[in-house]
Amino acid sequence: MSTITVEIEGKREATRFAAFIKNLKYVKSVKITFGTELKPLTEDDWVRPTRRATDEELINMIKESEAEYEAGLVIPLEESRKRTIEYIKSLGLEKK
Repeated sequence: MSTITVEIEGKREATRFAAFIKNLKYVKSVKITFGTELKPLTEDDWVRPTRRATDEELINMIKESEAEYEAGLVIPLEESRKRTIEYIKSLGLEKK
């Protein structure tokens, strides 16, 4: 399947064009977007899962994690394991 982006001046003209192409057999769907400008994603867009974090972002993430740890918002790994095992047992899902 292919996608085509068309820019048309005016809502009225865009609506007419959409109505026209909807009637073509090979057109699966038509979507109109008014008043928004679409732009290609760049390396700076956070929505890209493959975008590398900058050094500043990594440092901030470490500082936030350390602050959470110092504030007691993080539990040690062994405590987490213990609670998880207890929860699994309470559900009757432990290995037999």
